Amino acid sequence: MTKYVMNVGLEQTNNAMSKAKTDVTYFASHNLDYQPINFPTLKSRRKRILDSKKIIREKLKDFHSNDIFLIQTPTYLGRFFTSMLLKTLQQKQVKTIAFVHDIDDLRFKRREPWKNNQYEVKFYNNFDVVIVSNSNMAKFFRKNGYKGKIAILGIFDYLVEEIEWQFPIKKKVNVINFAGNLKKSEFLWQLNPKYYSLDLFGNISEEQLKKLKLNVKYEGSFNPNEIVNKVRSGYGLVWDGNSRFPTNDDRLLNYERVNDPHKVSLYLTSGIPVLIWEKAALAPFILKNNVGKTISSLDDIYTVISHITDAQFLQMQQNAEILSKKLRTGFYTENAIKNAEKLLEGE
Repeated sequence: MTKYVMNVGLEQTNNAMSKAKTDVTYFASHNLDYQPINFPTLKSRRKRILDSKKIIREKLKDFHSNDIFLIQTPTYLGRFFTSMLLKTLQQKQVKTIAFVHDIDDLRFKRREPWKNNQYEVKFYNNFDVVIVSNSNMAKFFRKNGYKGKIAILGIFDYLVEEIEWQFPIKKKVNVINFAGNLKKSEFLWQLNPKYYSLDLFGNISEEQLKKLKLNVKYEGSFNPNEIVNKVRSGYGLVWDGNSRFPTNDDRLLNYERVNDPHKVSLYLTSGIPVLIWEKAALAPFILKNNVGKTISSLDDIYTVISHITDAQFLQMQQNAEILSKKLRTGFYTENAIKNAEKLLEGE
C-alpha cells in the first residue's frame, strides 16, 4: 500500500489560502510518508474539460488497489475535473480522504440556485473519509446529507521554516494585532481605539492608508513565514464580516461558526493570546487551552483586556507557546490523518 497526497500548484502569496494546503502536504509527507502528487492549476473551464482525462491518467498511472489518496478541498480544479478524478480513483479501488479547508458554498454567496449547502456537502459522499476542522463542521456535514466517516482536525497547524525563532515580549500590553486581507476588513475602520493600539498586517489600499486613525498603525504585508516574527506583543484579533457587531445576515462572520480561521494558528504560533468571537467554532478550543478570551462584538475589546491581570496574561502567553510547538511540528494534522486512516481500516 502506498499513500499519496494531492498538491495543487497554487500561487504563493502573502495570505493563508496556499499556506494551509502547503503545510498539510509537508506534514503528510514528512511525518507520515505520503508521496506528494503535483497537479497543475487549470484556470480556464475549456482547459479543464480538454485536459482533465490526460492529466488524471498521467498522475494516477502508478496508483493501485488499496492505496490511499489524501485530497485537499476545495481543489480549485473545477467540479468536472474533481468528479472525473474521484471516478477514476474508485475504478482503481483507491481509498480516498478529503481534507476539507473550506466550504465555499457557505463561505460565499452563490448566484446559481442549484449551488447550495446540501449540493456541496453531499458531493463529499464520494470520499471514503473526510477530515473536517471541528465538531461544528462535522454537525454541519451530517445535517446537510453527508453519510460517510468523519475525522476532526481541531486546528490548522502552521509550519515555520528555519529562521531565528523569537517568542513575543513577556509583558502585558494593550496592543491588538490583526493580520489578514485588510481591503475587505471594513470593520477595522469602524473602530476608534482610545485605550489600546491596533497594529494591522496585510494588503491595504491607498485609500485605507489615508483613513488610519489615532492609535492605528499599518505594519506592512509579509509572507506567512516572516509574519510570525513581526507579531511581537499583545493579542491577536479574529473577526470577519461587515461590521464590528455580529448580524444574522453577515455571511463571513457567521462562517466562523463552522470554520477554523487560519489566522488563529498564526497568532498562536507567534506565541500571543487570541481574542475571538464568542460564537466561533474555535472559541471553546481557545478557552479550554486558556490561550485567549472571547468577545461578543469589537466594542468589547477594551473591556475584556482591561480585566486581564498581568499574571493571567503571562499564563495565556505561556500556554500559547506550548501550543506553538505543536502547531509548528504538525501535531494536529498528523493526528487527524492517522484517525482518518483508522476509519479507512474500519476501526
